[in-house]
Amino acid sequence: AIDAEDADGETHLRLPCNVRLRDTYVVACLGGAGVNRFFVELSLIVSGLRRASAARITAVLPYYAYGRQARKHTSRVPISAADVASLLEEMGVDGVLTLDLHKEEIAGFFSPRCHFASASCQPAAARYLHTQRQLRRPVVVAPHASGVTLAKAFFDSLAELHARRRGFRDCTRRCEAMPAWIIRHLELIGEVRGQDAIIVDDIIDSGKTIARCSEALLEAGAARVFAVATHGIFSEESLRIIAVSDVTTVVVANLGP
Repeated sequence: AIDAEDADGETHLRLPCNVRLRDTYVVACLGGAGVNRFFVELSLIVSGLRRASAARITAVLPYYAYGRQARKHTSRVPISAADVASLLEEMGVDGVLTLDLHKEEIAGFFSPRCHFASASCQPAAARYLHTQRQLRRPVVVAPHASGVTLAKAFFDSLAELHARRRGFRDCTRRCEAMPAWIIRHLELIGEVRGQDAIIVDDIIDSGKTIARCSEALLEAGAARVFAVATHGIFSEESLRIIAVSDVTTVVVANLGP
């Protein structure tokens, strides 16, 4: 829908077809260094759809921008994730579809008039590693305590795929009390020696967490290290940091622009 840009960066927009009384879906990736510019472009597209009498507008946002700012940790700061929700509704968005929220409470920032749904890429990522990488005695790793829920979802998907493999059933029994292995301040809780370790997180931004965790896992005796993340933001030097690390494979479902 972007028709042209002025020399000063202002965007001209024109919808290429008639959208009157139609259900419309706007797919936008609001990640990376240009997040604020892309957010303005999204608002202009939604405005154009609303003014062109679209029946319903759904924003498909694989990455929910500002999702890491969902709480007020100190004084005189905004709760940016809630403000984004308010802005989307004020734009005229009728619904939002996204993937693996950084904070589950974000769903509560939307009013009942705006339908909201968050899907997960964990089953697809587990299926890819299961079929393409010939995992040996896999163990799932959460790089921080807040990532246990996501790691558990990946673990359940992988356990279902490996249900007939004796080695993984043993791993399942060991993990019943603790659903995922956790790294806290580079101290490993659990045993990974001789196993394929899979680090599961929702975002790879700087790449430093993946690099540090992979080093700690290999020092603890892990055979190989894989990394799975829903959102590959890959800011600044992140790709170089990951490339020189000992991670065997990095799997992401969504790349920033």
